[in-house]
Amino acid sequence: MTQDDAVFFKDLGKRIATLRKEIKLTQTQLADMLDTSQQLIAAYEAGLRKIPVPVLAKMA
Repeated sequence: MTQDDAVFFKDLGKRIATLRKEIKLTQTQLADMLDTSQQLIAAYEAGLRKIPVPVLAKMA
């Protein structure tokens, strides 16, 4: 992951976490909706993992 990618995905993760909290969802609830694990949601929100486009589409 390039430095630009790291910054982008960290910012995106923060935005996802903020929006998730605004609608009062836990990471576990979001993970269930996306058929994934809470640990992966945490990694997305921390900017540690790239979020695949199909997952972004499901979030939208």
